Amino acid sequence: MEQSVVIQESTFVKDTLSLSDNSSSTTGNSPSDSPQLGNSPQQQQEEMLALLHKQKHIMAHSISSLTSEITSDEGLMRELHQAKVIIIRHANSTFNLKWSQVEKEIKLQAPPEVDPFLSVVSDRDLLDCPLSDLGIKQCEEASATASRLANVSAVFISPLRRALQTAYLLFKSHPNFASINFVIHPHLRENMHTVCDVPEDWSVVEEQYRLLFPNLNTSFVQHVSKEGPWYISQLQDPTRTELKATLQSDVSKHHHDVVMEKVLATYPERVESAYNTNQRVQSFKHFLQGYMENSHGQICVVGHSQHFTYMTATKWNSFTEPPVEYRFLANCEFYPFDKHLTPVDI
Repeated sequence: MEQSVVIQESTFVKDTLSLSDNSSSTTGNSPSDSPQLGNSPQQQQEEMLALLHKQKHIMAHSISSLTSEITSDEGLMRELHQAKVIIIRHANSTFNLKWSQVEKEIKLQAPPEVDPFLSVVSDRDLLDCPLSDLGIKQCEEASATASRLANVSAVFISPLRRALQTAYLLFKSHPNFASINFVIHPHLRENMHTVCDVPEDWSVVEEQYRLLFPNLNTSFVQHVSKEGPWYISQLQDPTRTELKATLQSDVSKHHHDVVMEKVLATYPERVESAYNTNQRVQSFKHFLQGYMENSHGQICVVGHSQHFTYMTATKWNSFTEPPVEYRFLANCEFYPFDKHLTPVDI
């Protein structure tokens, strides 16, 4: 199994270079782009909520706070057993939890004058956040479903900690845990939007999770870590070049500080463009097809809500915009992915 991963590495590197060269850019809002809120409290609340819904991040994080109803339903298990590939969204994270708390608060208070979620977006304690206690409980409940997938031979995982923690908790009790090939793939990281999407230093993450997984392949992240923080090299230009130039001009600055400045300057827009995310997703689908030609057994993919909306998308108005028809997964939800395996030509 390890050999089949290595076979695909050269293709992955080529796809990554192509991705970096061809991505479109995204920019943040200038003050003149911000809407002027109405005078009455009702107008203020309606216009603020309209802005938040426009940015599509109320839905993304409010749904993420729900507990996935993973059961032993035999119909679901039949679908999962028949699938070649299953995608699994990470369990509830500390970011998800704080986001849902703010949502509850704004329903009980006066209409906000500024984006009430900004305090969550900028909370550095939530950088590359772990699972919440609720998320850990979700994994404990869903691990029975994972253990019933007897033919799993490989699990691809986002390099972000909430996905890695989910994968470990779901599969640590699997009968074949010691022989499953766990592969961390950088194309599975979440679309960069807030503090939780900014990865921890890779050396820290790798050291922690190499001790937990008996068979862990980190070579793909290492390939894109040769010229600085791996995730910056995956972003579109001019954002990628701008961030790299800032880091090179002031070596005393940590990449987290530089990237968080960009996150807050861009918010509520996203640092990473929809087109760039689309390219990453299609590149991973091509990779996955090649991997499946050289492997046997079932494959699971553990990742993120926004990224999975692109992976399951069936309709776009434009590839430079988020998809308009897709499957949104709840925390810890298992979803048969076979009908979405074919890459889309963008």
